[in-house]
Amino acid sequence: MTFFEKEKTIRGFDNSPELTTQQLACTYLREQILSGNFGVGMRLKTEELADTLGISRMPIRDALQQLHSEGLVEIRPNRGAIVIRLSANEILELFEIRATLEGLAARHACENFDANDLSKLEQMRDEMHRSTDNLGLWLKLHDEFHDFICLRSNRPRLFRQIRTARQAVTPYVRMYISVYHRMEMPRAEHDLLVSIARRRNPELFEATMRDHVLSAGNGVSSFLNQHALDSGKASVSQPLKD
Repeated sequence: MTFFEKEKTIRGFDNSPELTTQQLACTYLREQILSGNFGVGMRLKTEELADTLGISRMPIRDALQQLHSEGLVEIRPNRGAIVIRLSANEILELFEIRATLEGLAARHACENFDANDLSKLEQMRDEMHRSTDNLGLWLKLHDEFHDFICLRSNRPRLFRQIRTARQAVTPYVRMYISVYHRMEMPRAEHDLLVSIARRRNPELFEATMRDHVLSAGNGVSSFLNQHALDSGKASVSQPLKD
């Protein structure tokens, strides 16, 4: 059984005619990049990837083009695809974009929150607090917390733009956390977000969310300025230690 067939079975897509080979290849490559298994600057060879997945080269090429549009892969003439390498300033810019967009989503979400939403938000925050000794789990719960807020904005296009901006910096966030092995003020900041959501103040919720995202961006970009990727002091391909 090829890797492709195993993944299809694991994900429960055996009987799903809608799933294409290109979609599964794209999902696999995206996960490898975001998890740090495919490090920044790594060359993604079509032939090797096709052999690994047990599929033809065309779906791999299509998947790489999709990841290029998402800002995760760079396509270079005569060199092929590589995992994109961003500068500290480029990463800060992406956080600034995300901060503006996610602030907007937070404002709309706050207008839509009902009692069940607020209870769910508190539950998700508490789960994050209980997982601070497991950084991999904390990152997953953190993304789910933010996704929940953005989805309640009822702005699907806005949500997709936010996810794209977040994914583009995820490898660098994982590197930051793998080096420091801690989150930056996770409890106080998320407690504040939940508290303001309960006060049903959309404008304040927007401003707080924007500041929360920018604070993370400043931390990651400052870290990268101090630890240049080429120095070898830190590597995005370094596995996260849970």
